[in-house]
Amino acid sequence: MASLSRARDAFASRVRDIAGKRVTSAQSLQREMDRAFGLIGMDAKQVIIEILLEEFSQLQQSTPYDTGRAQAGWLISGEGSSWSFVPAEGQAQYHPQAPALGSLMKSDVIFVINNVEYILYLEAGWSKRQPGGFVARFLANCRRRIAEECAAMSRAH
Repeated sequence: MASLSRARDAFASRVRDIAGKRVTSAQSLQREMDRAFGLIGMDAKQVIIEILLEEFSQLQQSTPYDTGRAQAGWLISGEGSSWSFVPAEGQAQYHPQAPALGSLMKSDVIFVINNVEYILYLEAGWSKRQPGGFVARFLANCRRRIAEECAAMSRAH
């Protein structure tokens, strides 16, 4: 959350800097606007991706656990990646993926995938150990938090 707060503060600072710029011609105005929108866009994208990563970690943890295969089956990836990842059955241990912010910042589309063949059954509540609905909670939490951050950023100026 501290990282998210820093990103939000950086966004607000950029908006204030941009609002205070003085330009003398249409070309300098366009140049400043292009630069500003690029910087603000990257700040906003970082905030959104950090939310996705925090919620992705929670999604992995809230996926019902027996062998760990379903939790390890979660993949978050940018466009152009291979999505055939499915943890092999019968492994002694499974390790959930720990995605990196930097690689996701380069993508315009981010995919959250789990190709384990029984993941939909777990989502529907078939696990005797944990309730279902973990994907629905992930989506609802992402939507709510991104909306909150967008509202905070719109008040930043």
